[in-house]
Parts: sequence; C-alpha cells; structure tokens
Amino acid sequence: MSQRVIRRYSKIQVPIHFTWTTFERRPLITPEVERIVHRSIYANAARLDCTALAVNGMPDHIHLAVLFSPNVTIARFVGEIKSLVTHRVREVYGEDRFFIWESGYAAHAFPYSQRDRVIAYIRGQKEHHANNTIYALWEETEVWQDGVLMRAGDVEGG
Repeated sequence: MSQRVIRRYSKIQVPIHFTWTTFERRPLITPEVERIVHRSIYANAARLDCTALAVNGMPDHIHLAVLFSPNVTIARFVGEIKSLVTHRVREVYGEDRFFIWESGYAAHAFPYSQRDRVIAYIRGQKEHHANNTIYALWEETEVWQDGVLMRAGDVEGG
C-alpha cells in the first residue's frame, strides 16, 4: 500500500505599483518608443519571475502594476527593468538615441482585492492626465527632505 506524499509549496505574490521617470522628466517615451518600452517591461518582468499586470504612462514616466515574486529584491527588479528597457530602445533605435531613466522610483504595495482599480488607473494614464484626475501619491517619485525637493533615489536610506 503506497502512502500519499503531500508536498507543501509557498505561494507569495505581492502586488506592487511602481512609478519611475525619465531623466529630468524629459518626454523621451514618444509614441514610437512607447510600444517597445511596454513590451520590454512585460517580457523582463516575467524573466525576473514577476507577473506584470499593467504597464502604461506618459512621455516622462512609467507606471507598472506587478505581482511581485520573493525571488528578487525591489531594487534589483527596478534596476534591471530600467537597464534592459534602455538597452532595448537603443538596440532598436541606435546607440545615439538619448534614452535614460532617473535613478529613483516609487513602489507602493496594494491589496490584491484592489488590483482591478490599480490596473484601470494605469491603463487610463493618458485620460487621467488629460482630465486632471490623477492620484498624486501614485504619480510622485520625488520626496521632500529638510525643505528641499529630492529625487527618491537621493534620499538617505531611500
């Protein structure tokens, strides 16, 4: 008589909403570049064992909702995505194409039950900006420290 083997697995998927900007918030994500940026983000998120739920943005910033895996740190994830997207844009448009990100980013965990709301917000980026119906917290990548506006990557411990 054979015994039934029970295997236990851990399933950890943390929903996170990321936002990051182009260098000096320049409008580098043109319509022709946007498709490549979005496809590259989706593909590379999967390569990092994460599931991209939605990607969209404006010419000067990106929003990404992702089911985050415990197999990668947040800093490594964002760093690799930014680097790989930049590489892909330059691969398609040439090394002389100016395309670079700011060093900082924002990451906000959200309840899984709110994923449809977050996805809708990201997919509606252009409309939200046109109609001034943005959610400020999800748009910010800058922080204030001692009365000085700083980029998120420049803050001590940030």
